[in-house]
Amino acid sequence: MSEGGRRATPGIQLSREFYHHAVRPILTERWGDLPHSAALIGPGSEVLGYDDVTSTDHHWGPRVLLFVESTLPITTRQSIHEALAARLPRLFGGYPTSFTPPDPDDHGTQLLDSNATGPINHRVEIRDLNEWLAHYLGVDPCAGLTPVEWLSIPQQKLLTLVAGEVFHDGLPEPSAAHGVTGNAASPPAASGSEIDTLSNLVDPGALTRLRASLA
Repeated sequence: MSEGGRRATPGIQLSREFYHHAVRPILTERWGDLPHSAALIGPGSEVLGYDDVTSTDHHWGPRVLLFVESTLPITTRQSIHEALAARLPRLFGGYPTSFTPPDPDDHGTQLLDSNATGPINHRVEIRDLNEWLAHYLGVDPCAGLTPVEWLSIPQQKLLTLVAGEVFHDGLPEPSAAHGVTGNAASPPAASGSEIDTLSNLVDPGALTRLRASLA
């Protein structure tokens, strides 16, 4: 532990190293150059750099959002999940890689589980980016955002899309979310560049460009 209650290893650094040294080698060995992007964005104190020594009581630990193409079969996604559950190390960076099941009495909170046996209950979430965005933002970006929908997105959620870190940005082609605001006028409170940024969110390398353009 460092001074001031900060963690010796920030969560974003832990998850970056977890992806590069634990998750990606398993993907490469089994699925070769599987098109994907990997990041830690969205909810979580570590995304904004606010994690400290008390953060392990709510979702903190080695975790990654693994975005895959929408055309990747569900069976392949399940195989990836199972391979990671079988082959990830039980500890990474001194922290368990297995989490408790979501607690229904505590908003689905998951804790680090140092007593876990059997397959790793990891938090490498294998998601389609469009679906994840629709769930997280509360509107479907694939359908095109109206000015009212754009303004309804909490700024905190937009911030957590810009904050965090993209570890790998390898989706090879635009997804269905390209042109997210193609039919929407730009509202006064949102600049054209911001809306254009969302519309290009899932182009090759677009997660990185999103962060740069909204920073």
